[in-house]
Amino acid sequence: MIQRPIQRFSNSADGEVKAAAIAAGQSYQDQEDVILQGALDAAQRIGSSALFEMLQIMRPIPGAASKSGAGLANPPERDKSLGLFNDIAGSLQQKYHIDFLILADTDGKILAPYGMPGSVDEMVKTSPLVTALLKDAPAYTPRVASMDRPRPALDPLIKDKGIIEQQGGPLKVVNGLVIEAVAPVLRVGGGLLGVVVAGQLINDSRSIVDKVQTQLSAVRNRRMDVSVIFKGVTVATTMTNVTKGHGIAVGEGIAKSTAPSVHPTDWGNGHVLAAVYPIRNASNMVIAQIAVTEPQDVWRDTMTLIGPSVIAMGIAFIITILAVFILSSSLSRALRRLNTDIIRVGLGDFEEEIEPLRRHDEAGDLSESLERLRITVKQAIERLRRRGVE
Repeated sequence: MIQRPIQRFSNSADGEVKAAAIAAGQSYQDQEDVILQGALDAAQRIGSSALFEMLQIMRPIPGAASKSGAGLANPPERDKSLGLFNDIAGSLQQKYHIDFLILADTDGKILAPYGMPGSVDEMVKTSPLVTALLKDAPAYTPRVASMDRPRPALDPLIKDKGIIEQQGGPLKVVNGLVIEAVAPVLRVGGGLLGVVVAGQLINDSRSIVDKVQTQLSAVRNRRMDVSVIFKGVTVATTMTNVTKGHGIAVGEGIAKSTAPSVHPTDWGNGHVLAAVYPIRNASNMVIAQIAVTEPQDVWRDTMTLIGPSVIAMGIAFIITILAVFILSSSLSRALRRLNTDIIRVGLGDFEEEIEPLRRHDEAGDLSESLERLRITVKQAIERLRRRGVE
């Protein structure tokens, strides 16, 4: 049985954007399961070979949290074993988007990669996922969660990858948001040999946000941007105005959101409706959010595009009506009603149908033309709304 922290949220939908954020959160959890599957794959490959035993015999190695002294490793054999481990890690990186793979014994001492410093040893030994797995004998249930990892533990594994600077501001995110999974390495005949730790760094990664955006666009037929928020900054995003290695600072209400929620806010280059879904760690504490955003000013942008045409046509109608009024006072009642309809359309009301005057003269023709204009403009607005004018 696979165990993971429980995500709790209200199912009371309060809008399409919130529903999209919940869907995005579920997609993020799906990616956590993908990383867990990668750890299980690695553990199975290592456990079914003699790789673990070969690496264990060749201790001590630098950074393996053991006493210094004469090396027991035979360099050629050690390099061969590490080469096999690196081959496994490389294949899993392509298949599961894993950024690092660690093999450790039951004492938390790292066997591979070679030469890891004490900061990585400490990360593995104190990992709540590793601790929970080792205590779960004899089941040794694999686990996965998102983790807040300090830069000293990450640098030996991924170098300086994933440092995010605020675009146009002073904030800087040094820590890494990491999807981390642990799986037991078991002997062929049974019994625990050690653990595999697999991790994907979310900072500056487009794999999750691009995937979620594609899924949302296919369902909702319009563009919605997807971002991961960590330490109050978007560390991964589909927003085209954010350059690589940078993020946008978000409001405190969004950054501290612990449940699916919707926030009208200024974000990036405009006013957006942002819906967020919480990302939790192994202790079920919220450490980040995945957010879905879309422009909130569709009506304003629609009127910016079609407004001048509507105004020009309205003026033309008014001039025509005035001319007809002067020429024939008998049309006064019909023209007053027609004038009211024109003013209503000019103010942007395209919903109510314009009742025809049922006259076989100029006033009747104008009434029918105005109704056709109303229908045309209404359809244009609906098409722009469906496309999510930005």
